[in-house]
Amino acid sequence: MVERDIRQAEFLRHMLGLLKLSKSKVLNQSIESLPKQSIDLGMSRALGSIANVTIQVTTLFKPESSLFHFKGDNWSTELSSTPTQVFNSWKIDSVGEYSLPKETGTRHIVVSNRLSGE
Repeated sequence: MVERDIRQAEFLRHMLGLLKLSKSKVLNQSIESLPKQSIDLGMSRALGSIANVTIQVTTLFKPESSLFHFKGDNWSTELSSTPTQVFNSWKIDSVGEYSLPKETGTRHIVVSNRLSGE
């Protein structure tokens, strides 16, 4: 996991320890500092629009890797305003819906799959 905020990185490390996920680690750094094509699987939550995130990380993701976005009800509007060049590098689909206790509204999981050859 990559987390720029040191407090959140420490929390993630603590949770990895509690959950005994010894094969996982947390890097306290910016995602932009990672080497090109070094990511197989990613998740973004409250990071930005689908378009902005995918454009920002395209060179960091390996071909045929996946990026999951946790979005609110406006995800389809975000997708419709995504520049067409994004679709040269990514295939974007809705994966499913979920809701949180004591919150109104439905949340969505959207996956961006990095195309090979780009």
